[in-house]
This record gives sequence, C-alpha cells and structure tokens, in this order.
Amino acid sequence: MNRHDFTVGWICALTTELVAACELLDEEYPPLPLTSSHDTNTYKLGRMGDHYVVIACLPKGRYGIASAATVAKDMLRSFESIRIGLMVGIGGGAPSKKHDIRLGDIVVNYPARRTGGVLPYKFGKAVQGQEFEVTGGLNSPPTVLLTALNTLEMNHERKGNRIANTVRTMVKKNPRLREKYQYPGAEKDRWYESTYTHVNRNTGCDVDCGSTIPPVIERQQRSSGPDNPVVHYGIIASADQLMKDAIARDRISQQHDVLCFEMEAAGLSNDFPCVVIRGICDYSDSHKNDEWQGYAAATAASYAKELLQIIPGSQVAESRRAVEVVSDGGDGFHVQFQLMGLPVAGHFVNRDAEIETIEEDLLPAKARDGRKIHILHGLGGIGKTQLAIAYTRKYQHRYSAIVWVNGNNRDTVLQSLAAFARRAGVSSILESTAGTAQQAPGMKAEADAVLKWLAIRKNGRWLMIFDNVDRDVRSDEEDTQAYSVASFLPAADHGSVLITTRLPSLGELGESTEVGRLGLNQALELLSYRSGWPRSSSDMNKLVQRLGYLPLALVQAGKYMRETKTSCSKYLDLYETSWSQLLAETPRLRDYENGSIQTTWMISYDRIRDSDPTAAKLLQLWAYLDRQDIWYELFSRGSAGYQECEWLQNLAQSEIKFKGVIGSLLAYSLIESNQHTESYSIHPVVHDWCAETISDDKGDLVATAMIIISMAVPDYSEPEYWLLQQRLLPHAERCIRQMDDFSLLDQLGCVKASDVFHNLANLYYYQDKPAEAEKLYRRALDGYEKVRGPDYHSIYQTLYCLGLCYIYQCEYTEAEKIFRRALDGYDEKIRGPDHPSIYQTLNYLGLCYIYRGEYTEAEKILRRVLEGYEKLWVPDHHSIYGTLSCLGLYYTHRGEYTEAEKIFWRALDGYEKICGPDHPSTYETLSDLGVCYTYRGEYTEAEKILRRALEGYEKLWSPDHPSIYQTLHRLGLCYTHRGEYTEAEKILRRALDGFEKVRGPDHPSIYHSP
Repeated sequence: MNRHDFTVGWICALTTELVAACELLDEEYPPLPLTSSHDTNTYKLGRMGDHYVVIACLPKGRYGIASAATVAKDMLRSFESIRIGLMVGIGGGAPSKKHDIRLGDIVVNYPARRTGGVLPYKFGKAVQGQEFEVTGGLNSPPTVLLTALNTLEMNHERKGNRIANTVRTMVKKNPRLREKYQYPGAEKDRWYESTYTHVNRNTGCDVDCGSTIPPVIERQQRSSGPDNPVVHYGIIASADQLMKDAIARDRISQQHDVLCFEMEAAGLSNDFPCVVIRGICDYSDSHKNDEWQGYAAATAASYAKELLQIIPGSQVAESRRAVEVVSDGGDGFHVQFQLMGLPVAGHFVNRDAEIETIEEDLLPAKARDGRKIHILHGLGGIGKTQLAIAYTRKYQHRYSAIVWVNGNNRDTVLQSLAAFARRAGVSSILESTAGTAQQAPGMKAEADAVLKWLAIRKNGRWLMIFDNVDRDVRSDEEDTQAYSVASFLPAADHGSVLITTRLPSLGELGESTEVGRLGLNQALELLSYRSGWPRSSSDMNKLVQRLGYLPLALVQAGKYMRETKTSCSKYLDLYETSWSQLLAETPRLRDYENGSIQTTWMISYDRIRDSDPTAAKLLQLWAYLDRQDIWYELFSRGSAGYQECEWLQNLAQSEIKFKGVIGSLLAYSLIESNQHTESYSIHPVVHDWCAETISDDKGDLVATAMIIISMAVPDYSEPEYWLLQQRLLPHAERCIRQMDDFSLLDQLGCVKASDVFHNLANLYYYQDKPAEAEKLYRRALDGYEKVRGPDYHSIYQTLYCLGLCYIYQCEYTEAEKIFRRALDGYDEKIRGPDHPSIYQTLNYLGLCYIYRGEYTEAEKILRRVLEGYEKLWVPDHHSIYGTLSCLGLYYTHRGEYTEAEKIFWRALDGYEKICGPDHPSTYETLSDLGVCYTYRGEYTEAEKILRRALEGYEKLWSPDHPSIYQTLHRLGLCYTHRGEYTEAEKILRRALDGFEKVRGPDHPSIYHSP
C-alpha cells in the first residue's frame, strides 16, 4: 500500500469515536511515513468495502473548529489522493415535535434552507437566554456523497438499516467494548423540559433530576424497537464550544430547522469536502452525561460504513480530488490553472527541499495575515522556472486562481495579465484583437482589471507567479522595458506571490531562496532521462561534474546525446575540444525560454555591458583566470604592472570600487560570493561560456591576466607567502593552459614578457613544481638574451633560479653548469666577489656537490658562503640558517650525524625565531633533522620529529604537495630501519603513489634517497 491508494478521509474528535471507527474496518494496515514535517496527525489506515480509508483524530483536549480544520488540512497535505471525507462522531440532538430525535439516533448533514447542511453560529458557549448570531453558510457535501445519501435513505425506508446489528456484532467480537459501546437501554433516554435545568453538576440525572413525567417529556415507544436507531437528514449547527442551553437550542432549532449541535463541522465544510455524521449522545442541554457516548459513536460509525458500502470504488476514483474541490472555494473566484504556454519540462527531478521551503513561506502551517511573497533567485539555467512550475502543479489545489506572468519585460507582463483577464472573464473592456504593443492601452486596462479583481476582499486565495524578472529597473534607468514588480501587485494585503529572477536584489520584497545547482543524484537522473543513457556509467558522473550540475547544461547535453546517439565520454570530449560548434549544433530546447546556454547569459551580459563596462571587461578577463577565488588583492597587487590598462586601474583603485564592479555581476547571479574567504567564483559552464562567447580580444586578455598574476606573486621573504601563492597557482595554470601560443605576450615587449615569465616561474618553483618552472625560466632567459644580450643583469638571477630547478629534478651536472655560468657573470660583470647574489648561488652549488657526492668541494664552498653571510648579515639572517641547513645535509651524507644534529638544531632554532614555528623552512629543517636521527638509530625521536614535519606540511600545503610525500618517504625509512616493515610498506607505498601522481613514474626523485 502507498498513500496514493487512499481515497476516503475519516475524521474523529474523540478517542471513543476513533475506537468505533477502527473496530469497523474490514482490514487494518500499518502506518506509512509522513511526507510533510508539519503534519502532526497520527493516522489509522484500513479498508471498508471497496475503499481504502485513512482515519485521523483531533489531538486530545483540543477540540473545536480550528483543531478540526488543522487536522483536515494536514490530512489532505499528506494524502492528496483523498476524494471524499467523513466527519464521524457524536453530537447533541435538538428534539422537537417535528423531529423525534432520540439518544443513539444519527443525524447526517444535508443541504437545506440555503445552507450546505452545516450552520456555523457565533463562537462561544451559549448560556441561558443569550442571543446567538449565525456567522455564514458553508459548502454542501460532495455530489458523490449526496447521491449515496439518497440511495441509503431509500434503502433504509424500504428494508430498514443494519446499524444496531453492526453495533451488536462489534461488541460481541470485542467483549472489552461491551460496557461502553452497547445500547444503554431506553430507560436511560430522558428528554427534559427546556426550562428544567440540571442543578448540581456533581451528581447525575438519576439522583438530581429523576425520571418522572414531568419534567421528563413523555414519548411513545418506537414500533421498530427501542434499540433500533433512526437516521435524520438535515442541518447541523456548529460552534466552537458545547451547546448546553435548552432554550437557546430550541430557538436556533426552530428558526433554522437544526437537528444537531456539535463543535467541529464548521472547520471542515469549506476545506474538507465531507458529509458530517453524528450519533446523538445528549440533547444539547444542561443534563449532559457520558453514558451514551460510546453507543452514539458506534451508531455513527456503523452508518458511515453502510454509506461507504453502497458507493462503488470506481465512482470515487473518478471523482475530483478533495484538494481540487477545496480550491474552488465556492466563492466565484476559482479559475482553472492552465499549463498552456508554460515551458514545462518533460521530466522534473525531485527538488523537494526547495519546494518545501516555498510551501513553508506561502502556505504556512500556522496562518499569517497579509500578503506573502517568496523570491527564487539564481543563475540563468539553474532551474528557477521549472521549480516554480513544479510548486504550482503540486499545490494548485490550494489556490482559487493562479496568475502566471511572463516577467521578461513590461510588455510581456501586460500581455500575460490581459490574457488572464480574458480567460477568467474579469475584464469589462472590449476584446483585443491581438497581443501586440499597438494594443498597449487596451492591455493596460485589462491588466488593471485583473489587479482590481485580485484585490477584492473575499478573493484572497490566489497565487501570482512573476517568471524571469531579470531587468533591473534601478541600475538601468534607460531601459524602457524595465519595471518594478511592486507596481503590478494588487493593492489589497492578501494573496501569495512567487517571483523567479536572476536579481538577488528583489529578495528585499519578501522571503527569498537562492536556487543552487542540483545534487549528484538529481543531476544523474536528469541527464539519464534526457539522454537515454543509463546513469550507472562512470563517464556520466564525470560529465555531470564537468557541467557543474547545471540543469540547463544537462538538458542541452542530454538532447544532443539522445538525438545523435552520442555517449557520455564522447560528448565530454567534444565539449572540451569543440565547445562552440557542439552547442551551436544542439537543437533549441522547448522547455527553456531562452533555448540554450549561448543565449541565456548573453541577455544578462548585454545589460551589464551597457550599465557597467568595467564589470563586462572583468567577466571577459575571468575566462583566462581560474573560475574560483577572485578577490580584491589579486587586482590591487596585479594592476601595478599594467598602468596603461585603464579599465584595470579603474577596477583596482579601491576595494569599494572593486566591490561595486563585483556587485554588477552579482546583481544578475552570474557569479557567486564566498563570505568565508571574501572571494568570488563563477559556475564552470558560465566560465566556459565566457571563454567561447564574449572574450573576443584573446591576446590582450591573456596578456592582462598574465601580468596580473605575475605581479601578484609574493616574494619568499613576505609573511605567509605560501598562502598567497597557493591562491595564485590555479589562476596561473588556467591562464597558461588557455594560451595557445606564447607569442600572444609579444605585444608587451620582450623584457616585460620575460619579467612575467620569470615571476610566474618563481610561483611554480616555490609551489614545488620545478619542471613547469624550468620551462618558464627558459622563456624568460630567451627573452632577456634576445633584447639585452648575454650580460643583462636579470639573466644571472634567472640562471640561478634555473639551477635550482635542475637540483630539484636531480639533474646535478646541468645545475652545476648553470650555477657556474651565473657565478661568472656576477663576478666579472656586475657585483664583485662578495655580493649576496654570489653567496646565494654558491650555497646551492655546494648543495649540488653534496648530492653528487663531492663532499670536500661541497664543504669548502659552504664554509665560504657561511663566512661571507656572517660578514654581510646580522647573526639572525634567514640566509645564514639556509646555509646551516645545507651544512647539516653535508654532515648527514658524510655519516657525521652528531655534527649534523648540532647544526640542524641551530638552523631550526633560528628559523623558529625569525620565521615562526609554522614556516615551510622550519618544517623542511625538521624533516632533514628527522633523517639524521633515523641514521643515528634514534628512531623514536626521528618518528616524533618527522610526524611534526608531516603535520605541518599538511596544514600548509594541498594534499598532493611533494613535500608531504618526501616526508612520508623519510618516515617510511624510519620504520624500515626500526624493523616495522608492515607499517613501513604502507607509508612508502603512499609516498610512491603520491610521487608518481605529481611527478610521473620516471622522475628521478622517486629513486633518490632522502
């Protein structure tokens, strides 16, 4: 069983009524999980005849109209397939000479005297002699129930009813119920004169009132027998508290022909299409007692069962759902919702969380006064329109009318409202012959008529949807088609409004939801349905990830794949290599207004270009930067190297100006903000679109991007330089990857281009990417030599850096050659024998000799460097500790571990003092010291130090940084020497896998010892 099988809703007020209902089920079923977190009902499920019935009872102690309405509302929310309802329980009778109503009889509401069978009267307890006030009329029971009532009444008149037999069978089957639910006896049925009130509420009528005539009214015994209840059809009066006043009872009964009084029906008749069935347990006077409640509840339930037994299940199934009937309201304001003209998706993936958020705001569990407005904002193509359609289709029954407005511009708003006016018949003006701009005056009158109709006080259950409100009237005052949504809202403070937009600023109109990308499973479901390919494919996972879980991109991909029988892997290949042609060849989408990726964002871009040219330029430039992590400092540092670029200088002049430009892009949801890092990102498909569609002057944009990144690269001496470098690296990689030909930088001139290459090479080197750095240093070197000749001073600094790359790639002979060339240039041409650059180069030449095993030469060079630094610098200079670290490596390689340990500790203390404990140089020295302890056989100390270095590197660097794998290698070596081979193997395999991943399987460092 599932909740869609249940077509009959049955509501009780008391536990006694619930027991009777459940006892008469032909079958009982286990409960189903609830679909709404707001539904506080508890349900009993079962079958009666052909019908699957869901039963709910009011919360204990919370009786009355409001409680009944809440239970009914939640029931219809959780069981939307319910067609008919039953309100079954006990009530107070209104006997008279006209209506011989007795205890145990049943009263069923039936349309009479211009009522639907339920008469609501003034809420509150009716006291002796107090006037009452009728508060309106309520709807009739559904037609299918009225027809069945006629049939059952006829059957009872011809053959009698089975109610008493049903009750006797029930208590016989379950003897536990006998005392409370069996027939109490005719002698207990006393109807007192209206003026005779019960005096002592602490005693029963047997003691206080007696059974003599009078005050008991004499009645003839029924020929059908005293225990055979009679069914009465007519009006039931409903208020919020018990009727306990016989005089008021008689007055209402005589004026309105009321047969029964109760407390819940007025809360149901308009919101829960049902018939009200009441077993009479008292006479609505002061002589109330509980003795007849069980039997009355059982007779009412028995009648309800008979009623269901004569209604064919097929007839109920063909009836309208109760939620649809409720939406009619019976107030003349119902307009059937139509999907015609809407871009309805053939398959909408489950987005229940977003829909529930909208529902909580527009259809709150606890009613709120006033108009409710909810805004869905987000990137074009993210699925806002489809989400609005899905919400509307799901909850259309909760609204009397739904007005769908194409919010693209002022004309489309007027056309939508005019079309609704004609369909709903709310306009008194002449029919327009066509929906064009020439009929603007006529359309305006029709639109006004709709807004006035929606503003009528009794017409409060409508929903307006403004779809695609993407023109920002505040930022583009020259746009004649821009408009304020508020100017097209009805004047009255009621109804609900749902707005879809790319403009987050509209969120100030009400509650707002930013519509995000799909989850993985949702994206796979959508692409699988659209493409016809199974979702189990690993290639499909890659494709949905590459498309950034964007519904529009997934639908467009699926359409192409289905129509061309293209696999996921092939589509991914085409997307990467032939983006523009691929998307141009994809047929236009019918269920997306703008048809494709290419056009949907161009609308926003055109408006941005007109209103903020600097923002448009930034969007073009972004194509050559990484899609994530754009922030002000990138441009404030980077613009210093490109003074001639006017728009860039404008962007970077201040953080306030930068945020203003960014605000123009955020205003159309083309980018996203990350409040945690105060940075900005762009969706991957929008990023691709920028590169392929709007970035025309590629050479200028690439050059600008390269300059910005290179000028932003921090020097090694800057505090926490590595953090900024880590943020810059993805931008450098994106830019270089997008550069088809490095000659694009020729426009900068050779020297400036070489400076760019050198700075970018520094970035790659310090991020432990020596192979990439080498290529860039070579380009810088070629440029310097080409323009300034072999003696240009920048050449020697580049040579020094190039030598470092060779060391880290274990190419020591080549490194020595490069260092010697740099030293010759420094000595002979520029700075003399004692310049810091000389010692810097000598230091790494000494390191090169260590790795080549030429220890004597290495020691001589390193001693010279140390002496030189100690003459040049203060004792705590960073360069001194760098050379000490190299000497420590020298002694380690020579096997002189005690001397090595002493030097490493001196270097470590120095680094911690001047750089801090969390600096890369500190962790590098720790790692080297750990190797020294390993070779000395002090494995416990070695492990402790290496783990500290490892933890430090893992905090500083990304998970795939080579320094992490080098330290793992050294830790594995420690375990190997200690004889813990299993742990050593595990660690060394992790290190090996890491090195092969980041440097390739044939890189020398994989075979090089620590």
